[in-house]
Amino acid sequence: MDRQESFVLLMDRLRSGEDAAAAEVFRRFAHRLILLARAKLQPALRSKVDPEDVTQSVFRSFFARHREGDFDVSTWDSLWSLLAVITVRKCANKEKFFGRDRRAANRESRPQADAADSILTAEILSREPTPDQAAELT
Repeated sequence: MDRQESFVLLMDRLRSGEDAAAAEVFRRFAHRLILLARAKLQPALRSKVDPEDVTQSVFRSFFARHREGDFDVSTWDSLWSLLAVITVRKCANKEKFFGRDRRAANRESRPQADAADSILTAEILSREPTPDQAAELT
């Protein structure tokens, strides 16, 4: 069986819902799609959106729509192209969602602790309870 025949058979098995076919497609493309999603997501957004989650969403969408007959892929290259386009669009949708004013990831800042806060926190955490406090706890 040549490469093209095996691809067509795999797509038929995938359309019928066979888990082994889905696992083969996942195994073949997951790593590359994660890298693509990581490259497309802005660093500030990566704290909110994991590239692996985007990739899972890509596969979920592809498997469901392929089962419905929405996609006509005929080669491994055309399948990669389709999965890459879905990935880029999902990343763009995440950028839009988190780019809105209320959720703008690029406008977030981490609180800066000054030295006094650090000393006070360390002091509070290092204190032993008084004998009266210890008696109340037991």
